Amino acid sequence: MTWEEYGAISHTYPYVVRLTSSEGQLLYFGSRHVYDPADPLVAEIQKLWAEFVPTLALNEGGDPPVAGTIEDAVKQFGEPGLVRYLAARDKTPVLSLEPSRAREVASLLPHYSRQQIKLFYVLRQVPHYRLATLSVPLEKKIEEDLGTFAALYDLPGAPRTLAEIAESCEVLLPGLAHWNDVPQPYFDPLQETTRFTNDISRRLSNLRDEHMVDLLAREVERGARVFAVVGGSHVVMQEPALRARIR
Repeated sequence: MTWEEYGAISHTYPYVVRLTSSEGQLLYFGSRHVYDPADPLVAEIQKLWAEFVPTLALNEGGDPPVAGTIEDAVKQFGEPGLVRYLAARDKTPVLSLEPSRAREVASLLPHYSRQQIKLFYVLRQVPHYRLATLSVPLEKKIEEDLGTFAALYDLPGAPRTLAEIAESCEVLLPGLAHWNDVPQPYFDPLQETTRFTNDISRRLSNLRDEHMVDLLAREVERGARVFAVVGGSHVVMQEPALRARIR
């Protein structure tokens, strides 16, 4: 589905797609991003997990660590943390739905500066971190992210410190009062703006959707009972391609 097609429809949460082939099955749970253990979506994910009895789990957002309780999993890592907790508890193999960060960065480098890419990845986490229960202060967490991106993804140079994040924002995002106030709409791929952050979000969402469809279809073709949880817009947009692949 194109972004124009997606923008013309409305949907509710959860948005759940169930597909069955002669080899395997898929239960694809489209969620809001939640960090409150009392959110009804948390209970619904657990209910469907128990009913479906997956042989493979997949989560959005990389490889979060396994928390000690469901409450901590959701508070710290949202619905990806919940999937990791359930998979560990039931000894179910689990994978990330995401393409590698190196692949993402390589796809962006022809179009954006390293400073833009690094600033995007760092700032994108801030709205989520504000909702999550962090083990360290927000500023410390962002400093840790800066070091990770520089070391692992060939993103040296500014921003390297909190002060340089502020300086980069002044140049690249002049409408932003302070980096730690960056709102989620700055990363909404549906928004047509002059901000490079929205443009990167759209480009990455397309890459991620293609990767997720290939991964999900491949695992179902291998005979797995796949339980996957991701942001609802991804499920809606991927559904036509998944129905064409899994039948």
